[in-house]
Amino acid sequence: FFFKSASKAVISYTEKLLGISLGGKTYFSYDVKGYTFIVLCTEKAVLEKAYISHEQIDFLDKELKKATEEGKPVFVMCHQPFAFTHGLPEVWKTGDMGEQNDEVRAVMEKYKNVFFINGHLHGGVCNFVEEILNKENNVVSISIPGYRKENNFGITDAGVGYMCEVYTDKVIFRARNFLTGKYISGDYTYFEYDIVK
Repeated sequence: FFFKSASKAVISYTEKLLGISLGGKTYFSYDVKGYTFIVLCTEKAVLEKAYISHEQIDFLDKELKKATEEGKPVFVMCHQPFAFTHGLPEVWKTGDMGEQNDEVRAVMEKYKNVFFINGHLHGGVCNFVEEILNKENNVVSISIPGYRKENNFGITDAGVGYMCEVYTDKVIFRARNFLTGKYISGDYTYFEYDIVK
């Protein structure tokens, strides 16, 4: 009951926020200034893991195919990271893509310039923020720190995250404290990726 009620609330809020219809689904895509963002979401209440249906995996595949045709970067978001990335399971015992982990990752790695943005680990700005999933195709995973909670590793301040800048030839992630409005300097605060043609 709780999961279904929460899902309905999230769907309703997202539809109002983005001005789109989700058709009762917890996953969707939308454009921001010509760039595609694909949001994946668990479809079942599975403790700390995601459950991604085959229907959602097919949706991801179709959306990535369409979005990468012009060579632009695509941003995929999900709360959970892939298994055995970003220090898992050492930094956090549970909480990955679940049973469909390998299928979802294989779909992402087929395409070029895919940036997978995930969370769950509350890692802060630290040595496991970035994970290269497929170097040849420029498929990168970025683990975002928790926003309103202090994080567990590295720069642990609440309000820390990454600003993403997209250019015709590159994508940059720069660490920023969004509560203070200031960029952060130091290790693991700047990542730059050339767009693969």
